[in-house]
Amino acid sequence: MNAIGLSPSMDALYVKLQRPDAPEIEILENTKVLYENVLRFLAKLVLLEYLQAKPLVHTYDELFSYEAFSSPAQSLQCIRFLMNILMENHIALSLQPLQQMRERYSSWRRPNSADRMMNLNRFYELANRSQDAVTSLDIQECRSQILAVLEELKFFQEVTFKKEEKELKLFYQNKSLILSPLFCLAPNEKSIQETSAELTVAYRYFLPAEFEAYESQKKGMADFGVLTALHQKAYIISPWIQAELEQAVEHTFLGAQQLGLCNRILIQGYPGTGKTALAANLTRILG
Repeated sequence: MNAIGLSPSMDALYVKLQRPDAPEIEILENTKVLYENVLRFLAKLVLLEYLQAKPLVHTYDELFSYEAFSSPAQSLQCIRFLMNILMENHIALSLQPLQQMRERYSSWRRPNSADRMMNLNRFYELANRSQDAVTSLDIQECRSQILAVLEELKFFQEVTFKKEEKELKLFYQNKSLILSPLFCLAPNEKSIQETSAELTVAYRYFLPAEFEAYESQKKGMADFGVLTALHQKAYIISPWIQAELEQAVEHTFLGAQQLGLCNRILIQGYPGTGKTALAANLTRILG
């Protein structure tokens, strides 16, 4: 019984599943774990491929909204990720066999409840509600379906891994892919395993500026630095007015602190009286 080459834990489950005398309850649990782990494993690989291909700007918000592939909706989450993020942009994969799997599994390209991946997902949703709802025939069918998926992933036996400086890389047919920070070498050093790093760690690693901008926007924190700089260049304040403003602002903040008020200033005035000029130069006045 040959291993797949994905990770030691998945290889061990794969070997157990091939035992003809395995109890049904064990088959049910092992296929469930394998199904979830394989989908998460593939989704993370595809995510790393996508990040290193420098995705289109308009997809950042959708991409960064995937913070983790976690239970209980993990498998469906991974399928949606494969469909919504990867397939929309049609990037060339270093692991070409995954591209071929994409063509075979229509749920990776569009919403589809009829292919093997979605059949497995529907089966486990049913099994989670009640194990009495699934028959022996269902369990054997699911085992054959997950084993068929794993057979397609045996190309991993030809994949090699190498640590270069601080990065772990995958090599397959003259193509390479950085696996850090989502994967590390397994103890046997012949395969890989997932790290505990969340997806956000990968976003910060490969797209630091873009992810920081997304995080700021999500928290309602807008970066006014560029706009302020433009306004500062647009307005010139005379030195004597600058001195008066500095004194006025200093007294305003001092009085507010003595009264226990917050350090905010409301500027009111008719159009054209200099509100924007003053606001743009407050950072300069306050140092």
